[in-house]
Amino acid sequence: MGPALVTEQELVAKRSDASELIEVGRGISQAHFNLVIGCAHFAEGPVWIADGEPTAAHWLAPRFDVCRATVRDWIRIGRALRGLDATAVAFREGVISYSKARVLVSIATPANEDELLEIAKSTAASDIARELAKWSTNNENETVIDNRQHKTRGLRSRNEPDGTVATSLRLPPLKHAVVDRAIHAQIMRRTMRREPDGRWPSVAQQSADALIELITEHADHRFEVLIHLDETGCYFPDGTPLTQSVVASLFPNAAIRAIVHDLNNKPVNASRARRFPTIRQQRVERANQPHCVRCGRTDLLITHHSAQYQQTRHTDTTELDTYCAPCHRAHHNQ
Repeated sequence: MGPALVTEQELVAKRSDASELIEVGRGISQAHFNLVIGCAHFAEGPVWIADGEPTAAHWLAPRFDVCRATVRDWIRIGRALRGLDATAVAFREGVISYSKARVLVSIATPANEDELLEIAKSTAASDIARELAKWSTNNENETVIDNRQHKTRGLRSRNEPDGTVATSLRLPPLKHAVVDRAIHAQIMRRTMRREPDGRWPSVAQQSADALIELITEHADHRFEVLIHLDETGCYFPDGTPLTQSVVASLFPNAAIRAIVHDLNNKPVNASRARRFPTIRQQRVERANQPHCVRCGRTDLLITHHSAQYQQTRHTDTTELDTYCAPCHRAHHNQ
């Protein structure tokens, strides 16, 4: 069902409502700035100390009716902004949002904040973390990056109201890639079955099931982690950067396979005389198309014949597309 048609007068009224909504959002951004600065100041004491609380977050959380972890985040950001004058001004004036400020202060220093602030201003909030990670890889000492990623690793859990437990896992990019590929490889090996209510499980549900199977059944399966190395640096197919020191640490034990590119920086084609794509052909295809051509996702990828094999009788990388498993299933169902 398409959107309802509106008159010009109704459209003008809707635009006015939208403008008011934007002002509300800017007001929230201003309030966020005041909140994090105020929490950082309060954390210096003496109120929560005099009341016998172990931390300022323990005192503030019940009064704000939020989780202590949230208050700790506010305090951390407020303290970090003390040495970042330009970032603090941009946050206070609404030039950058709380979402961007929260990410920015994790690596910003007085020496680099002007450069990082320009990146934040020109980058969508959804992409800011990855863009800053790229900047870090290109500009910071690799030992500093590796040590920071190692220090911030962690696994945290919280109870949900429906009785489940939500777990978040934070890992350095290489270790995350290993976990991620192991889960996806297990998903592709499984036979998907309908839920008791007749629906097909979502990818998130399949991922959870695959992780439990890998842990409880001690599955010993092989899978491949693809890393790109070129003149721009080291990175995963989805663009996540890696330090050269981490990649170099893989060489003594990893099985290294090269993908040869032609003068136009295109992966060189592989053998055609097979029904199913070879491992090499799949690597070439992933280098050409690192995401699903239909929905853009970068996980659960499958190599698909764009020209039917029954007609061509060969498998050529120029006639292959990358689909994710859900889109591939939907395509064949159609």
